[in-house]
Amino acid sequence: MAIFSHGATGIRSSNSSTYSELASHGYVVASIDHTYLNLFTRFSDGNLALISQRYLNALTAALNGDPAGEEEMMQMYRVRVADMRFVLDQMETINKGGTPELPAGHLDMQHIGLFGHSAGATTAAETCREDSRCQAALLIDGTMVFDIVG
Repeated sequence: MAIFSHGATGIRSSNSSTYSELASHGYVVASIDHTYLNLFTRFSDGNLALISQRYLNALTAALNGDPAGEEEMMQMYRVRVADMRFVLDQMETINKGGTPELPAGHLDMQHIGLFGHSAGATTAAETCREDSRCQAALLIDGTMVFDIVG
């Protein structure tokens, strides 16, 4: 199983060709919408949530070297890591109970890889470092901000 985290202003379908390739090799792939920390999220009921202005301001400030913006971004990275761990929890729940599309026990919860692009790579790396369910991480153009700030 693989779980993807998009970049700072990306969307969950950002790397759909990669998901298709992984699926063609038998992997189950999930992709996260980090709601309000991405360009937009379209919910199943059709409602749309756009990127948060607070997030855009923090991102701009951090990119300009503003320590307050950098601190705000670190808090938002923590939210992204929590999102990824929540998806891991949900996959475990689905695997135990099953769904009409996926019978119980059909997910290999012993072989989980996380991957992401840019801010998503940072999210995948930190989640994998914190969560023993992660067995591998693929980081596409990420920054190891958690190593920089401690």
